[in-house]
Order: sequence, then structure tokens, then C-alpha cells
Amino acid sequence: MDLTVEGRHTEVRERWQHLIEKQAQGLARKAPEILHLRVTLIKSPHHLEGAEEVRLVGSIPGDQLVVSKQKKTMDEAIRAAFAALERMLPREPGRHGWTVVKEPAPRLRGTVHQLFPEEGFGFVLLDNGRQAYFHRRSVTGLPFEKLEVGTAVAIDLEQGDKGPQASRVEVM
Repeated sequence: MDLTVEGRHTEVRERWQHLIEKQAQGLARKAPEILHLRVTLIKSPHHLEGAEEVRLVGSIPGDQLVVSKQKKTMDEAIRAAFAALERMLPREPGRHGWTVVKEPAPRLRGTVHQLFPEEGFGFVLLDNGRQAYFHRRSVTGLPFEKLEVGTAVAIDLEQGDKGPQASRVEVM
């Protein structure tokens, strides 16, 4: 699972980062379908009860899971948000139990890292350092034959049989 942590009106403290990483590891074991998790820590002095808010956006193939929790401390808000996201997971194997918000998943950015033109596929090196496979049919904005190593792209990521793969590669 790719993990992005950001702070809005606050700096992400090391203690919070470690807590988030620990919670995300536990979530990844329970829900390998979650490909990307964006955690936003928000500090708002305008709320009477619970000035600390945590928003989680988890990307699953084709959809998103969204949770927002407010508590008095950021640690409590982080734990509450992850607990709420876990409650959204299916209770039975193979059963669709997601609460879904129909918004496009966040577009990941990267560059074409390797090309195998004769075989019709390549690999994108994402800005987060991970690598994703893509097939010639997933490329938009430019014919596959015109792609070059180093071309900037935005991708839609999904879990394939052998790891992350791009369902759409858009040349930027």
C-alpha cells in the first residue's frame, strides 16, 4: 500500500507519523485491496469540541473509502479514523462490504522507466519510488510506439496478478 501523510494547518510530527505507519501496516494486512492511503491531519482552532481532525482516503480498484474523525488530540483522532476505516472492511471473505464514494482515485505521477516495445509493455517509476507495470493498451495521449524512457505520465493504479499495474497511463 502506498501511504501519503500531509498536514493542513499543522506540521506532521514524528510521533504521529510513526503512529500512522503502524496503523497503516495493520490495515494493509487486513485489507490488501487498499492500494493507496492518503492521511490528512487538520488542526482547526474554530471547533468547540475536538480541534484535531484526521481524514483518510483509501483507494481500492475503481473506488475510494473515505473517513473523517475529530477528537481532542491528534493521537486520538488518528486511532479513531483508522478504527472507523477498519469497520468499513467486509466481514466475510469475498463479500463486497465497502462504503464507497464515487470519485476518481487519486492520480499518481511518475516517468516511464523501462520500455519493451516488441513485447508491448513497460514500467513507470512513480514519484513515491515504487514501480508499476503497464500494457500498451493502457496508454492514452500518445501512441505506445512514440513513448520514450523519461516521459512524464499520470496513472490510475490497480492491483494486478504480479503487483501494482497501471490501468491507464496518460502522457502529460
